[in-house]
Amino acid sequence: MGSGALALDQSFEKPGGFDDWGRQLQYFVQGNELGFRRSYALVIGISRFEHFSTLPTASDPIRMKDFLLDEAGFDYVHLLTEEDVTPQRVNQLMVDDFRQRVGPEDRMVFYWSGHGHTQLDRLGGRLGYLPVAAAKPSQLSQMISMKNLTDWDSHIKAKQVLYLLDSCFSGFAGTVSKSSTRDITLAQMARPSRHIITAGTYEQETIATERIAGSVFTYAVLEAIRGSADTESGRFDRDGLVTVNEIEDYVKKRVKQLADAAGWRRPITPQVWDMGANDGEFFFVSTNRKQETLAMQGGQFVGMEYGIPKSSDGRAIRPVHMGQDPETGDEWAFDEQSLFLQAVLTSSSVGLERYLANFPDSDYSDLARNAYRTLDFVGGRPRDDADTDTLFWESIRASVLPAEFQLYLDLFPGGAYRDLAKARLSALERAEEVQEFLLGGQPMATHARLRLDALNKADELPLEFVQYGLIALGYPIDDPAGVMTSQTRRAARAYQASVGAEQTGVLTPWQRVDVVLKAAQIGDDHAETAAGIMMAEGMGLPKNETLARKWLERAARKGNGYAQANLAILYRDGRGGDADSERARTLLQQAVDQDIPGAGDLLETL
Repeated sequence: MGSGALALDQSFEKPGGFDDWGRQLQYFVQGNELGFRRSYALVIGISRFEHFSTLPTASDPIRMKDFLLDEAGFDYVHLLTEEDVTPQRVNQLMVDDFRQRVGPEDRMVFYWSGHGHTQLDRLGGRLGYLPVAAAKPSQLSQMISMKNLTDWDSHIKAKQVLYLLDSCFSGFAGTVSKSSTRDITLAQMARPSRHIITAGTYEQETIATERIAGSVFTYAVLEAIRGSADTESGRFDRDGLVTVNEIEDYVKKRVKQLADAAGWRRPITPQVWDMGANDGEFFFVSTNRKQETLAMQGGQFVGMEYGIPKSSDGRAIRPVHMGQDPETGDEWAFDEQSLFLQAVLTSSSVGLERYLANFPDSDYSDLARNAYRTLDFVGGRPRDDADTDTLFWESIRASVLPAEFQLYLDLFPGGAYRDLAKARLSALERAEEVQEFLLGGQPMATHARLRLDALNKADELPLEFVQYGLIALGYPIDDPAGVMTSQTRRAARAYQASVGAEQTGVLTPWQRVDVVLKAAQIGDDHAETAAGIMMAEGMGLPKNETLARKWLERAARKGNGYAQANLAILYRDGRGGDADSERARTLLQQAVDQDIPGAGDLLETL
């Protein structure tokens, strides 16, 4: 794998029209009050060395770059790989480029994938180095030292910096971080910080396997940030945020699991280091939190784009805000509509007062004031007011949440829309999926109807795709050949146990789709191919050829021949974008070179 890796020196920037990282926070947690603006990253990876062993980690920097841009919503990422990595080039990027780009309200991630090297000084102390592709073990001048890292950091004005070093070595200018229990507020978390996370120490070796197409450390870190580290088990709360300490806590356990599965008997011990005093703690908003926020607002998740979850119906996600409970003083997150629903559901004026205190000029503030003015202090609920009735109905009429229609009936038992609300509630409670029903006397095919139609075709998804998805998620299957084996059933039961479902060993249509999408999100090229085909054909997911192209492009760049062949068809036919016969021909030739069935016949027709 490493031998075919390309040397890259390229920058990637979030396009215009997307909010910067600091503003995106308001969609999931408290945002602009934290004082953050943009997030930057320098992603470096070397898998091919002249004097050190080759590592099967060529995909890791690509995977990290894709994650930071697409899922984490970083604003600017520079990718530097293989022989293009030199001490001089990294110094130029840190001292000249990032020094000028990164401001005091920004954040930065420095990621390194490659070998580590430890040298003893004359007093027996350990000095840590990061070798570049051409460096010899004796040529410390051709390596990056921890002193270099400290010097570069002094030039970076960022409020927070995280160094992720997927290497094993020792010799830091920092100190081992004292683990916390995360008993801090979000505002405290956002204070200045400098942390280093390393894969292991000098006597250990980086563990990388072909099965996960890279390093177990990077694999586990990405799992952690996507949400696996954000659990209520252990020492931390589940709050949609993943901090440095949560990453360390999860990665140590997960690396051991993956190392044991790969048959490694020499463990590695990920470690967090502090670079000076840290008042805050670097954090990520988990991908799971972003998906959950979209789902709460009635959207159907189909992928990430520059930090924002995309819905199958194209709906825009609404901001989430952080407020304070006036009775307890606790901070809690909500979006405007959710807080309004909570406000009108309260049996006193407290909820409406709370809403108006947080949103004096919002979309619902006039309605809240009207409800507050007409509050029935005997029953504790707003009176049935015609204007309030209509405004409230308009706020929920397109919802797919049963609780919102039940709330309408509770608040307005004699409301003008009670029959429609009862019909919607009955339909939603009668089936797992939204059915087609009447709005205002006119039939309406909702996005949920399309989703149901697509889901009915999920059984057409080749079992081989699902098997590769299970493997990518850490459930072993030795021979993913599209045949239902006892090992496949065991893997399916393990997955079902992980999501709290009945352990039948046979995945439901929704579970099949979930496995493929989760595996695609962590960068498995087979799953990315499957996701692209599903969206191109409306198989398990609503048809969306534009997103299909995106998933297939990601897999094709990793050399997946089936992705190349299917992407070629989209380019040939102009599906999901402009037609491009030359691009289609190039992709089909790449697929032919990998003996993909049918690719040769398609190529002859161009």
